[in-house]
Amino acid sequence: LRYSEELRRKMSREVIAREVCPSLIESLRKNPTGQAGTYLTQTRGLAIDAHFGELTAESLKRAKDDLRNRGIAYTEDDFKALQLTDYNARNGYNLVIPYYNNGNVIGFILRNTTDTPNAPKYLYSQDMGRVGYCDRLKIGKPTFVVEGQMDAIRLLQAYADDTDAPNVLAMGGAKISDDIGGLLQRHSIDVVTYVPDVEYNEQGERKTKLAQDAIQAFQTVKANDEPVITTLFVSELETPKGVNLNGYKIDADTYGKEHGNDVLACAVEGNATDWYIWELKQLEAWERTAES
Repeated sequence: LRYSEELRRKMSREVIAREVCPSLIESLRKNPTGQAGTYLTQTRGLAIDAHFGELTAESLKRAKDDLRNRGIAYTEDDFKALQLTDYNARNGYNLVIPYYNNGNVIGFILRNTTDTPNAPKYLYSQDMGRVGYCDRLKIGKPTFVVEGQMDAIRLLQAYADDTDAPNVLAMGGAKISDDIGGLLQRHSIDVVTYVPDVEYNEQGERKTKLAQDAIQAFQTVKANDEPVITTLFVSELETPKGVNLNGYKIDADTYGKEHGNDVLACAVEGNATDWYIWELKQLEAWERTAES
């Protein structure tokens, strides 16, 4: 019974998130020179679109008024669980990133636009888990997989005008989960290009463990006891020449910010190399078996 009640609350919050999201997006669209809009366009170099909303006392009030006008019930605990509070707005968490899972909003990520020392950069709605951040997936379409949500949004904006755009998915970390594997399988997606973060330690040495772990996870992830990924490409972004590598990191978001979204898309496509082709390995195994 307790589990059922927790699940009911989680599902109720997801409904509130979906219903309140358009109001927050519209608030940002109408206030592009506010704190959230200025941070997004001037600091991050990203466009204002449906991947972002605004959290202020005013936008929060309008969102709640809209719910009441439409007869949608909510509690303050719902908004607190979603991290949509006046307190967070006053403390710099003004940029709202709706968390899309296959096109459905299930919660929010809030970005601190002031970069206050010792304050977390991001706040997350409760109980979202690592289910994969993605717009509505196209069946059977090759998919770019990145680590963070901002990486995914950068690529999505790069392909915004492309009617034949690939799917883009963020793992929410450095390793694919079984939930994401199931999501890919349900959409007949078995060709993936992984775009890892490129990191160096304080001694300027390349850090590879997280990327290697992710690559291994792609090769072993299963759904319904079947391999999910049949063809894996890895596309490493180039490290600029002449930079101080001590503690240096570059990902799709920062690469796109520095070079432009179009250059990012070209780099991801141009640097992709074959890493693992499941069918070929199976054929080789069958051939060895037959010969023996």
